[in-house]
Amino acid sequence: MDNILVWPIQENDQERPIWSVMIPTYNCAKYLAKTLQNVLSQDRGEENMEIWVVDDHSTEDDPKQVVDEIGKGRVKFFRQKSNVGQLNNFETCLNLSRGKVIHLLHGDDFVHPGFYERLEKPLLGDEEIGAAFTGYRFIDANGDLVYNGDIISDTPGVLDHFTYSIASKQVIQTPSIVVKRAVYEKLGGFNKRLKGCEDWEMWVRISCHFKFYYEPKLLASYRIHNNSNTGGSLNSGRFIDDAVACMQIYRAYLPGNNKEKKKIIEEAKVYSLDYAFTISNNFMEKHGDTEAALTVLFKCFKLAYNLRSHLGILKRILKIKYQQVVGNIEQVRSV
Repeated sequence: MDNILVWPIQENDQERPIWSVMIPTYNCAKYLAKTLQNVLSQDRGEENMEIWVVDDHSTEDDPKQVVDEIGKGRVKFFRQKSNVGQLNNFETCLNLSRGKVIHLLHGDDFVHPGFYERLEKPLLGDEEIGAAFTGYRFIDANGDLVYNGDIISDTPGVLDHFTYSIASKQVIQTPSIVVKRAVYEKLGGFNKRLKGCEDWEMWVRISCHFKFYYEPKLLASYRIHNNSNTGGSLNSGRFIDDAVACMQIYRAYLPGNNKEKKKIIEEAKVYSLDYAFTISNNFMEKHGDTEAALTVLFKCFKLAYNLRSHLGILKRILKIKYQQVVGNIEQVRSV
């Protein structure tokens, strides 16, 4: 089975909380206090909300100490006996949860006031809605704004034709989205074949079966730092491998004929290629890291969708190589 299994809850629906806020952690305790404080400031009460921290056997810090200090008995804690990896830790989170709606909130991210209140009513009011998400922002290790995520719609509501939109472009970050537990029970959780982009594939899969509700207010913050999965993925260029693998998986179950699927995948490659070019440029312009920039560009050929895109990648590589040669010549002359 590629997808995480999520076991159904046997208890009476009336006795279950509405919310399960499940917080996976691994060596990120220095950010956890902020995460917990922002959840607890929106506490819906024990009958309506359970809060868990699920630690993947951290070795560099002690999340239990943060849970005890900030949670004061309100937050439950589970520690893996050994490091099981991100997706297996997510699996534990999903199966520990008892709530009707699950918020999988990474231990280095956080939500803003109004997050749970704004999403609760539309989710519970329509059985066809399987997930809901809000606007979000990207922040750095210090919590400073990097940039805001794309605004999908100016008004809150159910998104039309969302399968096409989400399969063409990843427009959701994990702290901003909540999913009904029944959806995970029916479709399974994240795909274990993926080392990254497992969230993108999950949202595409859900969109093929359920409606998505959207709240445009910026109510979640996604943190990018060197120790995060995203940070490491960017440095190695692995995010490109992940994106390609993700597209291969969801292409198999996208609705429509082969021509329609091909169009969606091409648009996804255009989006991913533009993103990769931005990352490569940042390595060059902000960090002066030529090797990282080239690593990303060479992997970009996996995203090429026609001759023009191949040539565009090659042009960028040759430009950097030329700059390297010129720099070496100038160094020799200066000796």
